[in-house]
Amino acid sequence: EVQQQLGDGVVRTIALGSSDGLRRGMKVAGTGAPISVPVGTGTLGRIMDVLGRPIDEAGPIQHEEKRGIHQPAPRFDEL
Repeated sequence: EVQQQLGDGVVRTIALGSSDGLRRGMKVAGTGAPISVPVGTGTLGRIMDVLGRPIDEAGPIQHEEKRGIHQPAPRFDEL
């Protein structure tokens, strides 16, 4: 994920997964979209990594919607 724009097309990033094969100065392409994860009742009790991939060996996560990870938390009465 891009952490800081340094200028002239250079960014500082944070690895949220394996960085095997990456090295300083490599060219990369942005997706133009924020990191998003599944939301809804199908996620209750499930364990996901920061990218929304299931890591609990319980199969795919059933969901109808994904939301960006950088959002305010829902209000208590919305839970």
